[in-house]
Amino acid sequence: NSTNWVFPNVWAQLEFGASNQMGADVDVTFDTANPFAYFTLRGTTQTIGNISTGRNPNWAVLQNVESAAHDTGIGAATLIINQRTDLTYSGYLRDAWRASNGVDSNSTPTSGGTKPSLRIEKYGTGRLTITTDTYNTGGLAIYQGVLQIGAGAGVGSLDARNTVTLGRDGSLEYFRNNDVSINHDITGDGNVTFRGTGLSGQSHYDYNGVNSISRDATITVDKATGAKVVNESTCVGCKVCTIACPFGTINYVQETGKVQKCDLCGGDPACADACPTGAITFVDANWTGIDKMKQWADKLGNQPTAG
Repeated sequence: NSTNWVFPNVWAQLEFGASNQMGADVDVTFDTANPFAYFTLRGTTQTIGNISTGRNPNWAVLQNVESAAHDTGIGAATLIINQRTDLTYSGYLRDAWRASNGVDSNSTPTSGGTKPSLRIEKYGTGRLTITTDTYNTGGLAIYQGVLQIGAGAGVGSLDARNTVTLGRDGSLEYFRNNDVSINHDITGDGNVTFRGTGLSGQSHYDYNGVNSISRDATITVDKATGAKVVNESTCVGCKVCTIACPFGTINYVQETGKVQKCDLCGGDPACADACPTGAITFVDANWTGIDKMKQWADKLGNQPTAG
């Protein structure tokens, strides 16, 4: 048990004193009638099957320790999840509740007190959806399947210190309906998707972390508008995208030293509104024969030119 610490409002509690006490076929469901249900690793490495929340998901707590001020000497913990089924976790995910300096908070302080970190590793082809803001800082590795952050509402995030590592068969997907600042780093060979709700003015993503994913990885923007926007804070004006674009719609701006392209005015293009004859319309790209347009653009781009 935690040293000299009394857990508040305990309905169910599982603490570990040694690693490898469960297994990939052991599913964990937080289904509690009263607060709270704790899953506390205390510096160990545990492997489980599916993880999910049932009744009263906001009473589920997944953490390394409860109190870093009392559980001194506890190191980092790792939870390995083998998600075989599409399920949702909507509880707390954190390093600890109380920091080493006695301050209580779900988040881990950037200065002052400390907390031993919790790392999450995901295997299995099932989709694990996390619908809450998470606070663990030990890293997040997605080796198989999809880890989805958010369920189309205004919550769901990862701590800025929580570097995401993507295996070739792993995918990270954000699904929010508001302005989202993503500040953690991403590395690896897998897929990243920024998914929208399909409503104008929603699901705006601002990525501020370090992106070091490989050339084999993919980044997908799945929004209502389908627009791909230029991040001016990271654009260095190399002009590679202007060469690669088969439509010739990305332009280099001499005054700013960066590129510029149409962002569809956030889903309400001014050109379509202003066109007096209705010759310009804004429709779903899937209705326009966009694949044929791409093929034609590629054909034009490969025509011989005069020397």
